[in-house]
Amino acid sequence: MKTYETIKLYWPVNHDMLEAIESMGWKRFPDHYLCNPVLNQGYAVQISQELDATTCPIAYICEFELPISDLEKFPIKQSINIYHQELEINAQNLALLNDAIIGQISVKRVFKKRAQDMQDI
Repeated sequence: MKTYETIKLYWPVNHDMLEAIESMGWKRFPDHYLCNPVLNQGYAVQISQELDATTCPIAYICEFELPISDLEKFPIKQSINIYHQELEINAQNLALLNDAIIGQISVKRVFKKRAQDMQDI
């Protein structure tokens, strides 16, 4: 078995995307949902908290691993906050990302939202 030095990445998703990931055996992200995975869980939580509770009453943070060596395949976008970095994933390089995933995608956190607040469960 080949061993890799890996990095954990996080992808905030809604219920529809989570069902699509599950239907793909927890191994790939579906092509029809494009978003950018982020490099730290705190940023994923912030994105989940900013999702509109009326359109996304439940938010999930998926966690997955890539070999660190595969990070160079994807541009990294830096936000104003130094800790907020994300991979820029488009339709062309989503297949590269999916092929690089080690193991399974898992749900790290779940948030139930109400119009006024959000609760980590």
